[in-house]
Amino acid sequence: ESKSDWPLIIFYHGLGENGDGTSTGLDGIPGNGIPGLLQNNQWPVAASNSGDDFIILCPQNSTENCHDPNEMNEFLRWAIEYYNVDESKIYMTGISCGAVGIWRYLLVYYDDEVIAATVPICGDGQLTYIVQGCDLGNLPIWGFHGEDDDVIDAQGTIYPMQRIQECTNPTPVDARLTIYPGVGHDSWTQTYNLSAGFDIYSWLLSHTNP
Repeated sequence: ESKSDWPLIIFYHGLGENGDGTSTGLDGIPGNGIPGLLQNNQWPVAASNSGDDFIILCPQNSTENCHDPNEMNEFLRWAIEYYNVDESKIYMTGISCGAVGIWRYLLVYYDDEVIAATVPICGDGQLTYIVQGCDLGNLPIWGFHGEDDDVIDAQGTIYPMQRIQECTNPTPVDARLTIYPGVGHDSWTQTYNLSAGFDIYSWLLSHTNP
């Protein structure tokens, strides 16, 4: 099927996959999450109603820290310019430090209103909620976390998502929170391969940004 414009998912990796963007540095990227599924040809086509009609980009973070929102913004603008992206269907997802990066992006660039929905997994959005408040509800967010995460506390997702869900002005568009009981830091594998039963890819596609 040929399309002129494609939905875009940008995946942000965790701290362990940081690198300098060279060929050897990039070797670590497919370790976890969406890039691992793609490398092993395990994209869960059968389990999702969305098929696999996406452009998927996985930028490598070269800092010592989590993904930098300014670099994320620059990469997003570059991707829109150089790929046939459907600008109404731009999505972000990430794990651990990558999800922290997404929350930081929303802290700084929320008003840009470029992305249509986001799935941050085991990140920390507490500061983002404290600063942005109920306005965050205008963006569809589905936060995932393992209840027993000892790397990034589950409150990093529980606190902002529960606050957003309680908002009435505005009422959130689609604010979802999924906590896996008894699960530690790796709450992403069962989320991305859809074995947990949540079709996040169809959920993302159900949201478009006018």
